[in-house]
Amino acid sequence: MSDFYKFNLTLAHKDHRCYECSGSIQIGEFYHRHCGTWEGEFFTSKNCDDCEHLRADINEDLAQEDKIGFGELCGDCMENGGADYVRFLKIKMKRGAKLSKSQLNFITERAR
Repeated sequence: MSDFYKFNLTLAHKDHRCYECSGSIQIGEFYHRHCGTWEGEFFTSKNCDDCEHLRADINEDLAQEDKIGFGELCGDCMENGGADYVRFLKIKMKRGAKLSKSQLNFITERAR
C-alpha cells in the first residue's frame, strides 16, 4: 500500500537512465519522475516519454488491478509478445540501451 505518491513531468538538466528500458534520457528532454513509498519503502523512478506512452497505451484497456506497474513494462510486453514487445525493443534501441541476445533474436525473427 502506498503512503504517498508524487508525479512530475521534469526537464532533464543532466543525463538520466530510464527505469524501464535502461535507455538514455538526454539533457533538455522531458521525463516522467515518480516517487513515493510502497509498503514502507521509498521508491523513485525516472521514465522516458516513450516508455510512459507505451505503458499508457497498454494500460488503457486493462482493469485497474491488471495495469502495468513500475519496472514491469519489459516483462509484461515480453509475456504478451507481439507488437508491444517489438515496440518496447525499438524504444530500447532508439535510446541506446543494450539488447540481450534473446531480444536481438526476437527482433531478427520478427523482421523475416
